[in-house]
Amino acid sequence: MDVVDRIANVKTSRNDKPLENVVIESVEVIDEPIIEVSKIK
Repeated sequence: MDVVDRIANVKTSRNDKPLENVVIESVEVIDEPIIEVSKIK
């Protein structure tokens, strides 16, 4: 979530557009099953 926080904290203009370009240089997909909240209880 560190990356998401960094993107969320980028300074923006009045139109909510980033003042500097935000570029995601790479993405890593992790193939793990999603545990539903109802199954955790």
